[in-house]
Amino acid sequence: MQHIPEDVLVSQSKELLTYWNSEKLQENDKEASDPLSAKEVFVATRKRKAGRLYMSSDEDTTNKIAEMEEIEAQQNENGNEFIEAFASVMGPEHPGRLRLYGRGVTRTSLRGK
Repeated sequence: MQHIPEDVLVSQSKELLTYWNSEKLQENDKEASDPLSAKEVFVATRKRKAGRLYMSSDEDTTNKIAEMEEIEAQQNENGNEFIEAFASVMGPEHPGRLRLYGRGVTRTSLRGK
């Protein structure tokens, strides 16, 4: 409350601080801070819209997703060994590159972030 900007009303700043400190917002922040796995990013970025016609087939992508899910299901049954489903289906990374992060992103560029 000591650092309220001049153009913000005191009542509005109190409401905002109450919202920021609410338990509901804190729980949402904890859920959002969990990093996604490479498989989850791969699946989320390759969803197709229902009812839309596409020029190319997505059989290869759906096969890879099914294979990843099968590997994860086998891991859940075994429980003791962990194998990265995405890496086992997609193969090794190219040296100095990272999949699913966009063009030009390297491991060293992510270290600072």
